[in-house]
Amino acid sequence: MSKTIESPADNITIVKPTLGNLENVINEVIHQVVDKKTIVIIDSLNVLSNFFSGKDSGRILNAYLMLLASISEQSNSRIIFSSVAKKKDGMWVLSPTNRHIVDSGKILKIFVTENSMDLVLEVTRENYLRNFSVRKDS
Repeated sequence: MSKTIESPADNITIVKPTLGNLENVINEVIHQVVDKKTIVIIDSLNVLSNFFSGKDSGRILNAYLMLLASISEQSNSRIIFSSVAKKKDGMWVLSPTNRHIVDSGKILKIFVTENSMDLVLEVTRENYLRNFSVRKDS
């Protein structure tokens, strides 16, 4: 893996891609996912999307994510990414860039909102929807 950031343990690798090393980091992550069961955490999709600019930037980002997701299925790996998103015209888009997020039946989405009393989690995938409320401390 890239030596961008030291690994805190033998089985954890943290990378911080830059515009100059993004392709290499993506290649290294893909090879690691192919080789063994891995959990990849991308924090955050909003920041990652900033690496891509131009007319096809959303397509390129979605292609990388779908490739990573497809490869992860073969090794029984998991891909987790966070983002700040909002609904626009019935579709989820990254906030504040308004770039569309690919939606797939294989993606488990957890939406977090809050009201004055609770933190509300909406968990959804294809035909599955479940809501959880966690009471805030008073």
